[in-house]
Amino acid sequence: MKNILSHKTGINIGDELPDLYFFQLDGTKVDLIKDESYILIFVSNYCLYCIDLLPEVEKIKDVSKKHKLILFSTGDSEDNIEMKKYFNWKFPVIHLTEDEMEKYFKIVKQPFCIITNKNKVKQKGVIYNHKDFIAMFNLL
Repeated sequence: MKNILSHKTGINIGDELPDLYFFQLDGTKVDLIKDESYILIFVSNYCLYCIDLLPEVEKIKDVSKKHKLILFSTGDSEDNIEMKKYFNWKFPVIHLTEDEMEKYFKIVKQPFCIITNKNKVKQKGVIYNHKDFIAMFNLL
């Protein structure tokens, strides 16, 4: 994890998400659709704060029914499958390396969250728990 202020990481507020697609653990394609609203959470399996956040991700998903949640994790397939099964997650879990997180989303610090509306970044920042997410979400 690089030493950088959290407001200086991630795609700029007001900018659009990149036109990308990813594959879930089962091979299902996940597109970042232009007219959708997303909660994107980025975690590293080597980050204690990220591990502590995992049990709260389902509560984060439940905050907004209009946003689709996608979790991006540095974990390998086995780790990500185990997490998804253990927490009974129904949302997509996508493997990205830290370098890919930086390349595609300009994220160099985890755990990180991006909230979008109609594909534009509306809020972003480091979150450590559900309470942090609620504080960020209420700024929308």
